[in-house]
Amino acid sequence: MVHVIFWLNIISFTFMFGAFGLSYILLRKEKNRYRLSYLWYIGISWIWFVTQFAGFVNYSFLQNNPDVYISVIEIIRTTVSIGIFIITPIMLFNIALVPIERREKIVIFCTPVVLVFFILITVFFKLYAIANFVSLILNMALGIAFLMTRYVIYRKKIDHEVATMLPFLWISGIAYNIFGLYRLIFIFSPSLHDRRFDAFITGLFIAIWCFSDVLVFLKEFNGTVSPIAAVPDEFIRYFNISPREKEIIDRLMEGSAYKQIGDILFISPRTVESHVYRIFKKCGVSNKIELINLILSHT
Repeated sequence: MVHVIFWLNIISFTFMFGAFGLSYILLRKEKNRYRLSYLWYIGISWIWFVTQFAGFVNYSFLQNNPDVYISVIEIIRTTVSIGIFIITPIMLFNIALVPIERREKIVIFCTPVVLVFFILITVFFKLYAIANFVSLILNMALGIAFLMTRYVIYRKKIDHEVATMLPFLWISGIAYNIFGLYRLIFIFSPSLHDRRFDAFITGLFIAIWCFSDVLVFLKEFNGTVSPIAAVPDEFIRYFNISPREKEIIDRLMEGSAYKQIGDILFISPRTVESHVYRIFKKCGVSNKIELINLILSHT
């Protein structure tokens, strides 16, 4: 069984690298803010999962000073967990195309302080039952946050703009809630805890999450029309369209509103409006429909 778990984790990490690489390519291509935060999330999560895998290998195969080694690994994982609880809400806000206000920033950066407080209490007083209870709450909170983000996207009707992230939200939301229930078992029956099973369910989660994302990203990568291809070269040269204007035109042709374009390109809606005005003036049109018809006439 341990060999099955070992290779499951190896395969899962391979998918993780694939998801990271393809997401990076799409970031370079589309420059969406949520892709950048997703890259941070997957990178930090990779460190967490690797440390857990190292603990599994030491426990199952090496058995060299297991208590000391695992204690060091737990410290690293705890530190990385703090990073996860910082980047995750930022990523979810970006995926939902919701600006992060001052109040949300305070909550995001106060969360690690609360985590450190509970960790110190747990270690100092050796309250391991509380550790499982806190883990349950945090995992359930993450799961609910992922599912709520999916609900917000549904309510805002922006599914088409963040379509590549929807499977990730569903899988992560369900998985984190399962992890929470998994911890509930050990609150009542601590003796049932097995590090090998931890590595198994973690590897299974990574495999499902990252394999799904690899498929979605490959489909997006192969099916996405680049801005240069979407707007004919003849049109770009004739009207002297700049690279930034070309990006905005591409988004306009997709049906995006000014605010949505601004969120994607990291500029304000007013700046988008100014660019659109200059594009209309260059092309001698007065609205988006006329602009699209003009572009199509050059195909």
